[in-house]
Amino acid sequence: MGTTAKRLVEVSERFQLLLFPLSQTEKTSIAHLDHAEHHRSTFWLLAFQACSLGATNFLWALSSIASSPLLSSSLSLTALRNASLLPLQRTLLILPALLLGYWLPAALMSLPSPGVVSNAFQQWAIVAWNLYPLLVYALFRVFAAVVSVASEKRTDAPPAASTRGGHLKAVRLVSGVAILVGFILHITVLTLAISSSLFPALFNPSHASLLSLSSLFLPPLSIAQGKTIGDGVRGFMLWDQLAGYAVMLLVAVLELRTVVKARKWETNWMKSLGFVVFGYLLIRPGSTYLAIRWAGDEDLFEEGKDKKGVVMGKVK
Repeated sequence: MGTTAKRLVEVSERFQLLLFPLSQTEKTSIAHLDHAEHHRSTFWLLAFQACSLGATNFLWALSSIASSPLLSSSLSLTALRNASLLPLQRTLLILPALLLGYWLPAALMSLPSPGVVSNAFQQWAIVAWNLYPLLVYALFRVFAAVVSVASEKRTDAPPAASTRGGHLKAVRLVSGVAILVGFILHITVLTLAISSSLFPALFNPSHASLLSLSSLFLPPLSIAQGKTIGDGVRGFMLWDQLAGYAVMLLVAVLELRTVVKARKWETNWMKSLGFVVFGYLLIRPGSTYLAIRWAGDEDLFEEGKDKKGVVMGKVK
C-alpha cells in the first residue's frame, strides 16, 4: 500500500473515532427539545449514558406518554398549541451548550496521543465527554442567566413570552442543525462503506468487513461467538440502538397522530411508514425522529393549511 493510501486510511480511522459521540447529537437534541419546559433532559441523558439506550428509552417513552401534551388526545387544538410552545431564546441556547459541552469534548478525545496531546489529556477529555449531560446543562444555565441579565438591562427588550413564530424558529434551527450533523456523518460512513467495497486494498480487511453495507443498516443476526470482547460489545450496542430508536420513532408517530386528530385531518399511514423507512436509511433514525417532530410542529402551528399539512395531512 502506498504512502498516500496509508495516510488516507489513518485519517479515515481517526475520523471514525468521532462518529459515535457525534452521532448521538440527535439523541441529545431530542432530549432537550422534548423536555425544555420540564427540565428533565439532564436526567434522561444521564440515564442514557449510564445505562443502555434500549433499556432506558422504554422508560423515557412511558414518561413522554404520561406527560407530553403532544400525546394527549383530550386537548383542543388551541390548548395543544399553548401547551407545546417553547421559548425562542432559551431553546436556541441548546446549540452553544451542545457545541462547548458535547462536540468540543468529543473532538478533543479523538486527538491522537501521545503525538498531539498527552495520554492524561486524552483521558480527561474522555471523562469530560462521558459527563456531557452535566456539562451541557451547566453551560445552558449559565448562558440562560447571561441572556436574562442582558435582557433586563435593555429598556426596549420585548416580552419573554413564547410565541408561535418563536417556537417554530427555535425548532427549525435546533432540529435543522442536528439533522444536518447526523446526515453528514451518515453520508460519510456510507461513502466509506462504498469505498471499502470498490477499493478493498485501501482498507484493513477487518475494517472492510465492518463497513459492509449490510452491517450499516442491520445489526448482527447470527448468535455467533465473538472472537474478542469488542465483538460482543459492538453487537450489543447495535441491537441496543435499534431497540431504543424504534421506541423513539413509535413515540414520534403517536405525537404526529395527536396533531393530525387535533387538526381533523386524514392521513395515509402507509405513506407515513414509507417516510420513516426512507428516513432511517437516508438520515438515520434519530434524525428521522427530529424530522417527524419538526413536521408535526409545522402542521400544529402554521396557519392557512386548508387542504394539506406538512406530513401527509388532509382536511376531512
